[in-house]
Amino acid sequence: MSNKYAEVAPALPLKASGTQVYTYQVPKQSKETLKKFSAVTIPFGKRYVSGVVTKIHTTPVPYPTKPVTDISPTTLTGKQMLFANWISRTMQGGLGYTLRLFQPPGKTFLKEKDALFPPIPKARVNPNIIKILSNNSAALIDSNLQDREVVITSLISHMRKLNQQVLIIVPEKTMLSGPGVSYSADIPKKEATTIWHEVKKGNITAIRGTQKAFFLPFKRLGLIIIEEEQYFTHKLWDQYPKLHNKDAAVALAHIHNCPVLYTSAHPSLHVYYGIKTEQLKCIKNKPIKSRASVVTLSFDDKMKKYIIPHTLLTKIKKWAISNDKILIFYDRTKNARLQYILKANLSEASYQNCTLTTSKIFASNPVNKFDRIIWLYPEISLSFPDFRSSEKSLITLTRLRQLSNSLRRNIYIVTKEESTINNLLKSTKDIYNSDLKIRKPLHLPPYQSQVKLKISSTNPKKSEKKSLDILKQINERLSFLPHNQSSEVIIRGPYQGNNKKHWYILLRGPLKTLTKLYNNLGVDYVDLSPATII
Repeated sequence: MSNKYAEVAPALPLKASGTQVYTYQVPKQSKETLKKFSAVTIPFGKRYVSGVVTKIHTTPVPYPTKPVTDISPTTLTGKQMLFANWISRTMQGGLGYTLRLFQPPGKTFLKEKDALFPPIPKARVNPNIIKILSNNSAALIDSNLQDREVVITSLISHMRKLNQQVLIIVPEKTMLSGPGVSYSADIPKKEATTIWHEVKKGNITAIRGTQKAFFLPFKRLGLIIIEEEQYFTHKLWDQYPKLHNKDAAVALAHIHNCPVLYTSAHPSLHVYYGIKTEQLKCIKNKPIKSRASVVTLSFDDKMKKYIIPHTLLTKIKKWAISNDKILIFYDRTKNARLQYILKANLSEASYQNCTLTTSKIFASNPVNKFDRIIWLYPEISLSFPDFRSSEKSLITLTRLRQLSNSLRRNIYIVTKEESTINNLLKSTKDIYNSDLKIRKPLHLPPYQSQVKLKISSTNPKKSEKKSLDILKQINERLSFLPHNQSSEVIIRGPYQGNNKKHWYILLRGPLKTLTKLYNNLGVDYVDLSPATII
């Protein structure tokens, strides 16, 4: 009887330009139990590591092979493998290292009596919504969160009747309460492992989770919902894979042949452009309005170097005495002088009514909302050379409005650059159309994808040389592409980062074309839809 061999991708951060799978012999006693896409343990050098079987064959190999050490009862699905391959190829993170994300976190389950998941209430869905989603991805823009949840619940109820599953992706852990079974990195291992297997069996209709939920083994995924799609926290920036949830949703939806529903209180430029070009159908378009009053510093305020204009400080005193809850949004960590001014002008009891905060307030999702909101110097974020600054500021303003007790009450914006800020108080249509005019000739998103390649070595000179070599190879590959493809690509760099050993190349163009240009060139990693450009 011929020997059986397994090609295994080890769960190690191997370079994408190197070998991704290694050949192991299948022990005779395991020939029946080992399956394609099984999770296994293998010897790798002097240690044992986990891995996933990508292929089983009987073709003899001309070198000695070690046996697979242990076989887990866990087997990944074919669609998980397709998604993992897309991430690995796009982000250049190594196949096995990517596949580790797709496995259950533990081996033990919840006891059956403890494995109770909240039931999804029955709800009637609007037939027009079903008709739209049967052929297209769509957007649901509504400032009323409760109304959005009614629609989502009705869609889940409809999908359950069709024996299909719904994935709801949220940008922040504080948003996990809502329709669907909660799933994130913070839940206990037993619970997460139970959910993993129940999703694979098709016993869970709706999952509501952070980015981690993308890696679950969906049996019949019928709809992906991106909640508050405009939040910039949908972008993961501090660990691999540095995905934007919207990019991941589009890729996973393509694999499962299902639509994506973008929901928000206010649209991002991406969704606005999708609706404008009819790539997305709009189910409802009732965004939150960005009401604001601009307050500038008087000549006397400037001479005395006030942070808060005297006229506004007088109002703050009055509000605080009346027990109004006041939010002062100042996106700087160093605010000792501002605290001193507030304490000097308010009584101790009145000062307790003031909350001085940075953008951390959004992640904390406060239970009690505020009566008065003040945004100090939004130009701090606008001054950075980022093509998304207008969109970011507009979305920040709408997020602040979501923290207000009254959507009719204006937010006070204190600024030294009145003309710049006044541009942000125009209609969403005017702001976004102006942004689109700027972005189109530069091939910037949403017209094309943008990726950032990171290249490093042991010292700055070697890093620079390596980045120039990679740039040369990219240009060579570009020259072999048809003109209609190569003309859509823009290359910027290489340029040096804050760490002198790190160099970067920025590419713009269709993602499929870009992937061909940098695939297997020895870059450290690829940042898709990068949070920072410079």
